Amino acid sequence: MLTLHRNENLFGLSPAVRFVLQSSCPVVYQYPGDELMLLQKLLARLAGLHSPLVMVGAGSTEVLRIALADWLRQPAARLFCLEPVYPPVLVLAGGLAPVTLVPPGVGWRPDLTALRREVGRHDGSAVVYLSNPDCHSGELFSRDELSAWLGNTPPRVRFIIDEAYMEFVPQHRDATLLPCVADFAGRLLVLRTFSKAYGLAGLRIGYGLGDTLPGADALACGVGVLAVRAALEALDDHGWIEHSRCLMLAARTHLQQGLTSLGLVWLNGQGNFVLHTLPAGGRNFGAALRPYGIRVAYPLAGLPGWCRTTVGTIADMNYYLSVLSTLVHED
Repeated sequence: MLTLHRNENLFGLSPAVRFVLQSSCPVVYQYPGDELMLLQKLLARLAGLHSPLVMVGAGSTEVLRIALADWLRQPAARLFCLEPVYPPVLVLAGGLAPVTLVPPGVGWRPDLTALRREVGRHDGSAVVYLSNPDCHSGELFSRDELSAWLGNTPPRVRFIIDEAYMEFVPQHRDATLLPCVADFAGRLLVLRTFSKAYGLAGLRIGYGLGDTLPGADALACGVGVLAVRAALEALDDHGWIEHSRCLMLAARTHLQQGLTSLGLVWLNGQGNFVLHTLPAGGRNFGAALRPYGIRVAYPLAGLPGWCRTTVGTIADMNYYLSVLSTLVHED
């Protein structure tokens, strides 16, 4: 099965991380202990923050769960998101507070202006969840635009900015909101993960940067020693992350060019995926791919006739494009 629906890093682990995992088997009976504190301090130093502002969890989704459980219990709280949203957000928010989903705008792009307008109409506590780059279109929102929005909203409005794909952005240091965390203490939580660019999805480790949330200590206890050791090594292996990014960018361009040759429209995003239209508007698209052993993110709420495809190797993309070509000609 070619899994192009979960945005995993199909280029795999760096050799250095693979070695660390293999050599760490004798210590799997241990809790991370001091190594976890070392990881928190390293993440804080890289972000220019104090270590108490770093919450490590079993995937960034766990940090998100803690944040939503706390922030959505405020008076008259409401969650605001762009549609389509990262699906676990709606599951985690279920029963805690009402949710406002803002549909895509012109060209099926995320409508940040409409989101701001909806948040401004709400008189109670508000939590804004925003993935940057956007987890479906790959749209990158500028740091200046987002920080200006934060600066012009009252304290009752809090922001969760999910930067799961930020490492794939070539100029990610100029785009991340990490430099703004200290300026908006208590109102801004930036999520990061080792599941995407670092290829550690199977180890479940991520983190949040912002004021310490209730239950953050217990959250850290759920992280295993293998995950912590792999994360430490991944952060130190600068060459591999750059190598992986370059491979992804080349494969993404190859996929985009192939989609154009098939007459399919795509959005030029910044993640390790491409949002594109489907042959015949997507009629029975998931079923049509099944015999070829391919899965993509389809259907997408709010985006009829579109799917999101993870960027894999050139060989992966060639196979996917050949299947799409077959489906196009069948129509």
